[in-house]
Amino acid sequence: MSNKGTKRVDRLTGKKRHFGNELGENSKSKKGKRRKLVAPKARYQKLEKIGEGSYGLVYKARNLLTNEIVAIKEAKMDFQEGVPYSTVRETSILKTLDHPAIVKLLAVKCQNKPKKALHLFFEYCQTDLRKYLENYFNAKQHIPLRKIKQLSYQLFSGILYLHKRGLFHRDLKPVNLLLDENDNLKIADFGLAREFSIPVKPLTPKVVTLCYRCPEILLGKESYGGGVDVWSMGCILAELFNTDVFLDGDCDFGQLMKIFQVTGTPNEDLWSSGTKLKHYSRKWPKWKPCDLKEKIQNLTDDAEDLIRKCLILEPKERFTAEQGINHQFFDDIRDVAFDINLDADVQMLSQSQSSRI
Repeated sequence: MSNKGTKRVDRLTGKKRHFGNELGENSKSKKGKRRKLVAPKARYQKLEKIGEGSYGLVYKARNLLTNEIVAIKEAKMDFQEGVPYSTVRETSILKTLDHPAIVKLLAVKCQNKPKKALHLFFEYCQTDLRKYLENYFNAKQHIPLRKIKQLSYQLFSGILYLHKRGLFHRDLKPVNLLLDENDNLKIADFGLAREFSIPVKPLTPKVVTLCYRCPEILLGKESYGGGVDVWSMGCILAELFNTDVFLDGDCDFGQLMKIFQVTGTPNEDLWSSGTKLKHYSRKWPKWKPCDLKEKIQNLTDDAEDLIRKCLILEPKERFTAEQGINHQFFDDIRDVAFDINLDADVQMLSQSQSSRI
């Protein structure tokens, strides 16, 4: 359609008159200046690509009507199968959630032309926890203890909210934990999330990135619950102290060896049912539980106790999210964890992160 518009019959007056371009393209006003016509279905201007994965692309965008900055996740659509099931699952779950530590899904729109795609509109977050940690690691600095408490409390709070609603995330890792302009943590990427079922049904072991995957899944247990999230949170809390990956195995076997060097090798006392799982071997080295303060820098006694209880081998004895959030490690932050006042050095690093994104 030409930018000059067309003459059509006005249904209200019955007279022919000139109509501007309906697709939101530039047109000329009476004074000859070009103005922007924003079509109802094309209100967003893409500013830059901020993410890419097997799911599709993520863009930073501006709402041209309100100037609000949002993130648009453009999900790939298969010609024959349509929208990926992980995207359908993520959308259906996020539409039911409302918590300050969970990223907000603002809208969902399906596009047919010029190509088929499903667009998910999210609140915009400036960075993720992975980049945040890398900034401190590269600067050879440690995250202030109060900040560690605030971020980890927000994480436990969001996961407790999910678990109370009968959901578990199954893919917690720093890159899936976003940070807004005030460095408030937002749990994102619910493509692997699912509901608890009673009775417990066999579940896929292809969940959770290797460095944050719990030992019961690695050893072949086919049914599991919210303990998979708590294990991941224990690893992430350790990472907040070290500013680097805590258990960095390069394969399933290597990851198990990394875990057992910290927790001790499963035996009748540590985890009797674990010794009966299909991938367990009695030929493995027999390690005893280590001193976490030798593995994790600047670890306080309370933090050591919390991490240790999140990384218990026996899932039934492992902390729950509710036990975690009520731990004494959070006693001095519990009432202000969602009202963050950043220290000057944290502000400086946050600005550095923003300039890189």
